[in-house]
Amino acid sequence: MVFPHVLDVNHLMKEIGPLKKVTNLPTAISFIKRRFFVPIDLEIPQQAEANESEIHGHNVLRISQLFAKLCSLLKVTPEALEDDSGHLCSALEGYANIFNPCSTSSQDPIDGDVTVWMDDTRKVCSGDLVFLWGFRRGVSARMLKNQLSGSHEVFSEEFDVQLMDKSCAIVIFWNPGLAESFLEAMDSGGISCEPLKEMISEGLRAAGYDIYNKVCRLGLWKADLADSLDKALADTDSLSEAHSKEPSEIYWDTVSMINL
Repeated sequence: MVFPHVLDVNHLMKEIGPLKKVTNLPTAISFIKRRFFVPIDLEIPQQAEANESEIHGHNVLRISQLFAKLCSLLKVTPEALEDDSGHLCSALEGYANIFNPCSTSSQDPIDGDVTVWMDDTRKVCSGDLVFLWGFRRGVSARMLKNQLSGSHEVFSEEFDVQLMDKSCAIVIFWNPGLAESFLEAMDSGGISCEPLKEMISEGLRAAGYDIYNKVCRLGLWKADLADSLDKALADTDSLSEAHSKEPSEIYWDTVSMINL
């Protein structure tokens, strides 16, 4: 691989003062064009009449363009340099994500740390994360959290919801064991829990972190994360079984998400 680390473009942006709080790709690219000379540019078609897949592709191009410009400005290169102790390292390591969901081998364990950043830094076990999709498009994280609050007893405890994209959200349970209980309830079709049963009948689906990791590991990417998870889940017998592997600790940064 040319870049052997997972790099968060937002981490790179924070090295350039005025870009620290920018969360919009066109705005970030426009700012760099106005303030710096970076001989890297791409001609990206207008999106007015583009279909959803084309729009997704254009966004990928924009992220690539921004990444290239930032690397050029910050002089971030993949070449390894030897430090005083003889250790080989590169400028990339200073910007690499702590959370690396991708694995080069299907045998690699999920042993990375994952952290959740809200107003402060909090650590969560991967076994306490649940990915949700199949809810109504256009719903906000707050609206979805309100809907979930009365759907099952696990949501009487502390939890948070963060949209991953317009099709999928991640639920973070702050008390151990609740994610597993919820996945079992989803796997049963919401038996003995009418509100959850109704949401399932309307299309709600769920999966544990292992399914997301499978998407990353096998490259099962679609335009929407929901479709990617569906594809990965198709090869799994049950939600609770998919969630049964030994969990790890994860670092999650909600501040570092770029709005596409």
